[in-house]
Amino acid sequence: MDRPQSRVALARCGNYQPEVVQAAVERVLSNLEPLPLPAGGRILLKPNCLAASSGPDEPINTRAEVTAAVGRYLQAHHQAELVIADSGGIGTYDRAERVYRRMGLDRVAQELGADLLNLETLGLKQVQGRTSLVLPSFRVSRVLDQVDAVVNLPKLKTHMLTGMTGAVKNCLGLLPGSLKRDVHIAAPTGRLMSAALVDIFSAIVPALNVLDAVVGMEGNGPSQGRAKELGLIIASHDAVAADYLACRLMGLDPGAVATVTLAHQAGLGAAGPAEIELVGAQWDRLPGVRFALPMSFQFRSAQRLLPPKITGRLMARLLEAKPRTVPANCRACGLCVQSCPAGALSLQEGTVRLDRELCLECYCCLEHCPDQGLRLPRGLWDRLRPGR
Repeated sequence: MDRPQSRVALARCGNYQPEVVQAAVERVLSNLEPLPLPAGGRILLKPNCLAASSGPDEPINTRAEVTAAVGRYLQAHHQAELVIADSGGIGTYDRAERVYRRMGLDRVAQELGADLLNLETLGLKQVQGRTSLVLPSFRVSRVLDQVDAVVNLPKLKTHMLTGMTGAVKNCLGLLPGSLKRDVHIAAPTGRLMSAALVDIFSAIVPALNVLDAVVGMEGNGPSQGRAKELGLIIASHDAVAADYLACRLMGLDPGAVATVTLAHQAGLGAAGPAEIELVGAQWDRLPGVRFALPMSFQFRSAQRLLPPKITGRLMARLLEAKPRTVPANCRACGLCVQSCPAGALSLQEGTVRLDRELCLECYCCLEHCPDQGLRLPRGLWDRLRPGR
């Protein structure tokens, strides 16, 4: 019998107490040894720092305790020299500094003696991945020239555009600032965006992936969903295999998540029990809980099931998932306007307005609204009535 292509380890982690997280990280990483990292190498710890307006108690960003635990393990067992860096959606120097402070990554960097870098200030380089599904080439942060390997630290969440966000998608954070908007313009649908994410992942291919699945997010993720306790740390050399397992733990069909299926088809990682050696659980006894899917993902699933002859203008309107404003919550801060890659949003007399024809349904606006000032429509009447 052939040896499985990839190993995925998981361990119970009931809360974010530092000693509890450290014990779980020690278990999963020791089960993956030898790690494909050079002894004494300069290693980038790449968490998910999506929202500068969200603190540790919200299930949006990778918890600092997970970053710290991985860093301590790599220092103790691999003599690693550490760098910590990520770039959120809009990408400004102030935004990166705020999210680092808000999540406690500045404290972690000081504790570990790690360099805490702002990707907006390091310059860019042109790269080409192993795949060219949507992006034949693209620019990434030059931080990749300063490190020997990337250790990927995503937060497990649902995602309104791609179904779920895990290890493959977290690589997008190495494209600072407006480069993410360029990707959304080049890939305006969920399927195309997933393909673009695979292109980006194929150029980076982290050496190690450790998923913060202690408390994830369900519903309208990656920023407007609800907390969902899973109580796990997941780790693998193989990002695709880690995401496959994460889908199974979430009660989500991995075949419906294009980042997993496209990356697997491209030979970038394993998918399925026959290709993955699972450590810490058994495939037929996975400790998962069903995550509620984003409304947009449900709508698109319904569209795929409908006969083409009835998917006319009315049906498209019934099933669309364009964001709506919530005037009671909106402070007219303009972050949604700045983050919209299509220029579909504008501020008019202190009110956010949406141009429905320009809207790509990419949900960058919802990701970056700090006040729940935008939402997805709910119910038949809500989708039929005019929106702003």
